Amino acid sequence: DGALKNEIDQIAWFTPAQAQCSYVSGTLQLKAIVRAERQGMLRTRPVLLIRHADAVPRKKWSKDDADRPLDNIGQQRARALVPVLSAYGIERVITSPSVRCFTTVQPYAAAASLTLRLKNGLSEAGFVEAPKKAGWYTAKAVQHTVPVAICTHRPVLPAVLAELRAHTRVGASVFRTLDELATTGIDKGEVLICQIAGDVGASRVVSVERQRPADSLIGSL
Repeated sequence: DGALKNEIDQIAWFTPAQAQCSYVSGTLQLKAIVRAERQGMLRTRPVLLIRHADAVPRKKWSKDDADRPLDNIGQQRARALVPVLSAYGIERVITSPSVRCFTTVQPYAAAASLTLRLKNGLSEAGFVEAPKKAGWYTAKAVQHTVPVAICTHRPVLPAVLAELRAHTRVGASVFRTLDELATTGIDKGEVLICQIAGDVGASRVVSVERQRPADSLIGSL
C-alpha cells in the first residue's frame, strides 16, 4: 500500500521541452505525440459507417425489396442510435434510399433537424449498377470538414471499407482492422466510428471503434 501511495509524488504541467522521462520508451512516446500534433494528427473529426438495423426478412416480404421495413428490433435500434450519433455531433447523414436504411438514421435526422441525403449508389441495386459510387461517396465523407454518417447495406460495405482503408497508413492496426471487417462484415445496426485527421486533401483514418447494438459502451478495436 505504501508503494502505491508514493507512486505519484507530485503533479505538475511542463512543456515538451521541459519534460524529462525516466525511461527511453516514455521519451519516444512524448516525441511521437509532439510530432503528431505538429502534423495536425491530434485534431480529428468522425465519419460513422452504419449498417442498417434489423428488417423484416426477405422471405416474409412479397413487395419490392427496397421497401422492406425495419422490424420491431430494428426500430428500437434506430431510436437507440440517436444518442450515439449525437455524441459525435454528426452534421451530415447520407444513406441508401432503401426504406430499411433511411429509417435506421431517420430518428437521428429528425432529432438533429437534418435532411437525409439519399444516394442510390449506396443501395444494393445502385451498387450493382455503379460499383464505384459507394467508394466515391465515402472519399467525399473522409475529406468533408464536418462529421458525417453513412448508412448502407452488407453487400456495399466492402467497397466502403476499402475506401476507408485507402486513407490509412499501410501496415497500421487501423488498416488491418478495416481489411478484416471487409471480409467479416459488421452487425446489423452496428456503427463503425472512424476518426479522421489531417487537412482536406490529406485526410487519414487514424482510429476505428465499434458500437454494436448490444454494447452499452463503445469499445476501441
